[in-house]
Amino acid sequence: MNRTPLVRALTVAVLLAAPALAAAQATPAPAPAAAPQAYIVASGPASTDCPGFIDTVGKARLQKTGSTGYAGDLQSFSMFVSGFQTAYNLQTPETCDIFAGWNNNQVLDWLEKFCRANPKERFGAGVIALAKERYPSRSKKCG
Repeated sequence: MNRTPLVRALTVAVLLAAPALAAAQATPAPAPAAAPQAYIVASGPASTDCPGFIDTVGKARLQKTGSTGYAGDLQSFSMFVSGFQTAYNLQTPETCDIFAGWNNNQVLDWLEKFCRANPKERFGAGVIALAKERYPSRSKKCG
Protein backbone atom coordinates (compact mmCIF):
# COMPACT_ATOMS: atom_id res chain seq x y z
CA MET A 1 0.00 0.00 0.00
CA ASN A 2 1.41 3.39 -0.98
CA ARG A 3 1.55 5.91 1.82
CA THR A 4 1.00 9.53 0.89
CA PRO A 5 3.32 12.17 2.32
CA LEU A 6 0.46 13.35 4.56
CA VAL A 7 -0.07 9.86 6.01
CA ARG A 8 3.68 9.47 6.58
CA ALA A 9 3.83 12.87 8.27
CA LEU A 10 0.83 12.10 10.47
CA THR A 11 2.35 8.77 11.41
CA VAL A 12 5.60 10.40 12.46
CA ALA A 13 3.63 12.99 14.44
CA VAL A 14 1.69 10.25 16.25
CA LEU A 15 4.86 8.32 17.02
CA LEU A 16 6.59 11.38 18.39
CA ALA A 17 3.68 13.00 20.18
CA ALA A 18 1.78 10.09 21.73
CA PRO A 19 4.35 9.10 24.37
CA ALA A 20 5.08 12.70 25.30
CA LEU A 21 1.39 13.58 25.51
CA ALA A 22 0.66 10.50 27.58
CA ALA A 23 3.52 11.23 29.95
CA ALA A 24 2.51 14.86 30.32
CA GLN A 25 -1.12 14.05 31.13
CA ALA A 26 -0.56 11.08 33.40
CA THR A 27 0.20 10.84 37.03
CA PRO A 28 3.93 10.37 37.62
CA ALA A 29 5.14 6.96 36.47
CA PRO A 30 7.97 5.04 38.05
CA ALA A 31 11.37 6.31 36.89
CA PRO A 32 12.90 4.31 34.06
CA ALA A 33 16.06 2.33 34.65
CA ALA A 34 19.36 3.95 33.67
CA ALA A 35 19.82 2.09 30.37
CA PRO A 36 16.59 1.58 28.40
CA GLN A 37 16.61 -0.91 25.54
CA ALA A 38 17.99 0.56 22.33
CA TYR A 39 14.83 0.31 20.23
CA ILE A 40 12.74 2.16 22.82
CA VAL A 41 13.89 5.71 22.26
CA ALA A 42 11.27 7.60 24.27
CA SER A 43 10.94 8.22 27.94
CA GLY A 44 7.65 7.65 29.68
CA PRO A 45 5.50 4.53 29.56
CA ALA A 46 7.49 2.65 26.90
CA SER A 47 10.64 2.76 28.99
CA THR A 48 8.96 1.83 32.28
CA ASP A 49 10.40 -1.43 33.53
CA CYS A 50 8.00 -4.34 33.93
CA PRO A 51 8.09 -4.32 37.75
CA GLY A 52 7.13 -0.63 37.65
CA PHE A 53 4.17 -1.38 35.36
CA ILE A 54 3.07 -4.26 37.61
CA ASP A 55 3.21 -1.95 40.64
CA THR A 56 1.09 0.64 38.84
CA VAL A 57 -1.48 -1.99 37.85
CA GLY A 58 -1.61 -3.20 41.46
CA LYS A 59 -2.19 0.35 42.70
CA ALA A 60 -4.93 0.86 40.14
CA ARG A 61 -6.66 -2.40 41.13
CA LEU A 62 -7.01 -1.14 44.69
CA GLN A 63 -9.59 1.23 43.24
CA LYS A 64 -12.83 0.44 41.46
CA THR A 65 -12.31 -0.56 37.82
CA GLY A 66 -13.50 2.31 35.66
CA SER A 67 -13.15 4.88 38.45
CA THR A 68 -11.30 8.14 37.91
CA GLY A 69 -8.43 6.93 40.10
CA TYR A 70 -8.15 3.61 38.26
CA ALA A 71 -8.17 5.32 34.87
CA GLY A 72 -5.72 7.97 36.05
CA ASP A 73 -3.22 5.40 37.26
CA LEU A 74 -3.24 3.56 33.92
CA GLN A 75 -3.81 6.51 31.57
CA SER A 76 -0.24 6.94 30.34
CA PHE A 77 0.05 3.23 29.54
CA SER A 78 -3.34 3.16 27.78
CA MET A 79 -2.48 6.24 25.74
CA PHE A 80 0.88 4.79 24.73
CA VAL A 81 -0.85 1.61 23.51
CA SER A 82 -3.37 3.71 21.54
CA GLY A 83 -0.60 5.71 19.88
CA PHE A 84 1.38 2.56 19.10
CA GLN A 85 -1.73 0.90 17.70
CA THR A 86 -2.54 3.86 15.46
CA ALA A 87 1.00 4.09 14.09
CA TYR A 88 1.24 0.32 13.61
CA ASN A 89 -2.07 0.24 11.75
CA LEU A 90 -0.98 3.07 9.44
CA GLN A 91 2.45 1.62 8.70
CA THR A 92 1.69 -2.08 8.32
CA PRO A 93 0.32 -3.28 4.98
CA GLU A 94 -3.01 -5.07 5.09
CA THR A 95 -3.62 -3.97 8.66
CA CYS A 96 -6.64 -2.02 9.82
CA ASP A 97 -6.45 -2.94 13.52
CA ILE A 98 -3.60 -4.90 15.07
CA PHE A 99 -5.55 -5.42 18.30
CA ALA A 100 -8.91 -6.19 16.65
CA GLY A 101 -11.49 -7.55 19.06
CA TRP A 102 -9.54 -6.55 22.16
CA ASN A 103 -10.53 -3.75 24.51
CA ASN A 104 -8.14 -1.68 26.58
CA ASN A 105 -8.50 -3.87 29.68
CA GLN A 106 -7.71 -7.03 27.72
CA VAL A 107 -4.59 -5.40 26.28
CA LEU A 108 -3.42 -4.22 29.72
CA ASP A 109 -4.13 -7.66 31.25
CA TRP A 110 -2.02 -9.33 28.54
CA LEU A 111 0.76 -6.81 29.13
CA GLU A 112 0.66 -7.46 32.87
CA LYS A 113 1.07 -11.21 32.24
CA PHE A 114 3.94 -10.47 29.85
CA CYS A 115 5.64 -8.34 32.48
CA ARG A 116 5.19 -10.95 35.21
CA ALA A 117 6.80 -13.54 32.90
CA ASN A 118 9.54 -11.13 31.74
CA PRO A 119 10.49 -8.92 34.71
CA LYS A 120 13.70 -7.68 33.07
CA GLU A 121 11.81 -6.28 30.08
CA ARG A 122 10.12 -2.91 29.63
CA PHE A 123 6.49 -2.04 28.99
CA GLY A 124 7.30 -1.02 25.40
CA ALA A 125 8.82 -4.43 24.71
CA GLY A 126 5.56 -5.98 25.89
CA VAL A 127 3.51 -3.88 23.49
CA ILE A 128 5.77 -4.98 20.63
CA ALA A 129 5.46 -8.62 21.71
CA LEU A 130 1.67 -8.30 21.81
CA ALA A 131 1.60 -6.84 18.30
CA LYS A 132 3.71 -9.76 17.04
CA GLU A 133 1.40 -12.26 18.73
CA ARG A 134 -1.78 -10.59 17.45
CA TYR A 135 -0.53 -10.08 13.88
CA PRO A 136 -2.16 -13.26 12.49
CA SER A 137 -5.50 -12.22 14.07
CA ARG A 138 -5.37 -8.56 12.98
CA SER A 139 -8.22 -6.96 11.09
CA LYS A 140 -6.91 -6.63 7.53
CA LYS A 141 -9.61 -4.44 6.01
CA CYS A 142 -11.24 -1.31 7.36
CA GLY A 143 -14.94 -0.64 7.00
